[in-house]
Amino acid sequence: MRVLSFSWVIFLTSGLSTRQWYLVVFVRVLGKLAELRDSGLPIFFFVGNHDLWMGDYFEQELDIPVYHCPQVFLCHGKRFFIGHGDGLGPGDKGYKRMKKVFTNPFCKWLFPLATP
Repeated sequence: MRVLSFSWVIFLTSGLSTRQWYLVVFVRVLGKLAELRDSGLPIFFFVGNHDLWMGDYFEQELDIPVYHCPQVFLCHGKRFFIGHGDGLGPGDKGYKRMKKVFTNPFCKWLFPLATP
């Protein structure tokens, strides 16, 4: 469990997926996230269904921890269970199988070779 001792926290749980969105908006989002982190605001990123191949950029360049599974945080004496929720509940077996393929290291290595 991670103990939080600050008043404001940003938890990012949404995907960053399409190439067009990435080119137009993502750079501005990264700039704003860097500005917020530089000001001392803690930010945590929870990987979701659009972030399965998330690299280490957030951790290395922005000092934003990236979580691949839900975490328990303690903030002002209260426990919070925070995560994306992607594939955690019962059912949706097709998606869970697909997620295992997409997160497999061999598939991650193979995909760039198979696409133009």
